[in-house]
Amino acid sequence: MGTHASVGETPTKRPPGTSRRRGSYLVLMSTRASRILLGLYGAVILAIIGVANVGGTNAIFHFITVIPFGDKLGHFGLFGVLALLVDLATRHRDTRLWRLRIPTGPAVLFGLVFLEELSQRWMSTRTFDLGDLSADIVGMTLFVGLGRWLAGRRRPEREPECLPSPDSPAL
Repeated sequence: MGTHASVGETPTKRPPGTSRRRGSYLVLMSTRASRILLGLYGAVILAIIGVANVGGTNAIFHFITVIPFGDKLGHFGLFGVLALLVDLATRHRDTRLWRLRIPTGPAVLFGLVFLEELSQRWMSTRTFDLGDLSADIVGMTLFVGLGRWLAGRRRPEREPECLPSPDSPAL
């Protein structure tokens, strides 16, 4: 657990599960909240995979087939958001591989997504598709990159509204 303080203040303990990155454009929630959201979203993804594995169908699957490139857009969005949530839940941790910094959580997620897509080669109700895997990779990369970019941006400092500005006339 780290400490935080402004210049001239004594350090205080950071509340458990809070992010170090305060004041960014991306609304960063506590680690606990991001993990709960990740768990719920992950359960939805697993349910979708489960329905597809048994050859089931529903209105969402039908809707996706009507949209041009609907399957690829679904992979892009679903796994992109999942990777963003994983990156938030792991607090943007990186692993170094030679000179590259690789997001740890999304890299592990990619390994699992790759194995799931590869397993479709042996299922009669599914088909392995490099296009789906490519959409997963692009979505994961863009969503994690956008999330990290937003998390790194700072909001401009604003003066408190209750204090008069130096240019305003005295009352």
